[in-house]
Amino acid sequence: MKRIIYYICFLAVIFHAWNPGSLISTQEIPKEFVGIKTDFQKIMEMHTTLSPPPDPKKIINADGSSSRIGAIVYWEDENGDLKGTYREDENGDLKRCQYLSNIEHVSLDINQDSQKDLIIKADIESDCFRYGSDSVLVVFMNDVSQNSNLKFKGIKFICKRSYVGCPNQGIIKKGRTLVLHDHIYRPTTTDRDFFHRPQRISIRSLTKDSFYDIIFFDENE
Repeated sequence: MKRIIYYICFLAVIFHAWNPGSLISTQEIPKEFVGIKTDFQKIMEMHTTLSPPPDPKKIINADGSSSRIGAIVYWEDENGDLKGTYREDENGDLKRCQYLSNIEHVSLDINQDSQKDLIIKADIESDCFRYGSDSVLVVFMNDVSQNSNLKFKGIKFICKRSYVGCPNQGIIKKGRTLVLHDHIYRPTTTDRDFFHRPQRISIRSLTKDSFYDIIFFDENE
């Protein structure tokens, strides 16, 4: 029995070695999805730390005190969740610290209905904190009942980590699995502080509400 298990494991290793998958992401948004850029920006500003600078009078900590720490200003909502980090310029105006980088687009039929859906992977980096970054997946799916219009499906925060300066290697597709090649920063006593950290996500899971951290978008909320 053990020999059979070892043999199956050996075949699995060989299969993965000879089936590296294919790169399916691109930094250029597919032409048919260009119109989604505005919706994507609104979603990122509403549901991430890319929120536009708020009224300075509303920037307070959960305890009601001023949230200014040196030149860096934090904005927390009524639930105490961080909505954005800003830096005051020489005029006292608030400038958002966060910005988008390493944006990748994937045109893929997620739910196998013969309609192309859109996956956007992006890093939210910060120039206030050297190693501050989040990575997110934002998924739009074609709604056949609405003449195949893209509809926002959800946001998945795939990483909350210390991360900076690593090359983006895109998204690989292996069968019905997506492989995201990222790096994680870990302080060491050597010169190597960045380590490869692939993430594997089942394409099927992208159809489930339970996969996402945010599953709705309402401009009026």
